Order: sequence, then structure tokens, then C-alpha cells
Amino acid sequence: MDVEIAAMAGGGTTPTSRAGAPLMGGDSNAPDPLGFGLGGRAGVALYGIYAGVEGMYYVGDSGGSPYSASVNSDILGLDVGYGVTLSSVTIRLLVGTGNFTERVTASPAPGGAGGGGLAGSTGQSPSYNTLYLQPGITALFSLGTHYCVGADVNLLVLTSLPETFYSAANDLYSAFTFHGQVGARF
Repeated sequence: MDVEIAAMAGGGTTPTSRAGAPLMGGDSNAPDPLGFGLGGRAGVALYGIYAGVEGMYYVGDSGGSPYSASVNSDILGLDVGYGVTLSSVTIRLLVGTGNFTERVTASPAPGGAGGGGLAGSTGQSPSYNTLYLQPGITALFSLGTHYCVGADVNLLVLTSLPETFYSAANDLYSAFTFHGQVGARF
């Protein structure tokens, strides 16, 4: 049995809907809620089966015309998967699930598909939560007996978001995320 703890740094692409529209009503100037991120993970691997927790904070982006908006996001969830180790390399298929939170600060508040815009006026900072699913693949390279470095690539699927300024309420949005990892195994 291996216990793994790793720090992670990486990023994500702008989430888009099934129809290809980016968040914030399809505005190509809209800020990306992902961008660069920092976080970590911890888990247990036994006979190739892995179970763990993961948390990431994404600093997001600012921009958007005719309004000014700043967004950031984080994820907190559980990962399960199966890995195969050959020599000092472990290739692991994973599926993560948990809570995705996006925080928005906009001035003036943008209007949405329903014309409602963000609740309140200038300077409001609402946050939105949704379930995420994140299938992916991780490659870990052992450095000695207790250390490892690695990289992962994932498909982040956001299951529903409010109508406020998104192109459609309760639509699926997806993005690619990728991270480098440095950690320890015990």
C-alpha cells in the first residue's frame, strides 16, 4: 500500500458549452474562470486501485466588454482510478468528481439570456457551485523510493450553471485541465 501526497500546478482552457459557446453568453472577450492553478492531492494506492482527494484553486482572468468582469474558481473532490506500474513509471486512469465553485465580480452587472444579469449592481461578487466530473490520465515517475514527479491531462465537465450570464441554463460545459505534480510516497 502506498500513501501519496503531491503539490500540483497547472491550468485549464476556457469552458465551452456543447454548442461550442464559451461561458458568459458566448462573449469572446469574456474572462476564463480557470487559467493558472495551484493545489494538491492526497490518496492511497493498493494493488493498482487509487482513491484520494484533490483540491485546486484557479486564479482565473479579467476582461470582457462591454462590462468588466473578474472570475476565479476552485474544485474540491474525490478521485478514483486504476494504475499500472512498469519499472519506475505509473500510468493511472482516473475519474474525479466533486464541487466546482466559480466567483464573479462584475461592473456593471452583465445581462443574461433571461435579461436578469447578476443579482445586484456594480461590485457584486456572486459565486456559483456545480457538480464536476473529471476523467483523465496521470503519469507518475518515481525518484528513488519516496519521491515522485508527474503530469496529468483531464477533461473537466461542469454539469450545470445558472442562466445569469451564461448562454443557457443547466447546459454542460467542458474544458481541458493539465497539471504537473511533485510529491512523496510512503
